[in-house]
Amino acid sequence: MSEFICLIIGMSVGGLFGVTLMCCLQINQMSNAARRKEDEYEKEKC
Repeated sequence: MSEFICLIIGMSVGGLFGVTLMCCLQINQMSNAARRKEDEYEKEKC
């Protein structure tokens, strides 16, 4: 029974870690895309 509880806790923690990591990567990707758009705008402006 304790092995089953450890399995459930491990999967929950692993799932939360995975979702958090994916969110951070997505935010980073969106930030880089916005920065590229700003750079392109500045080049067109000059």
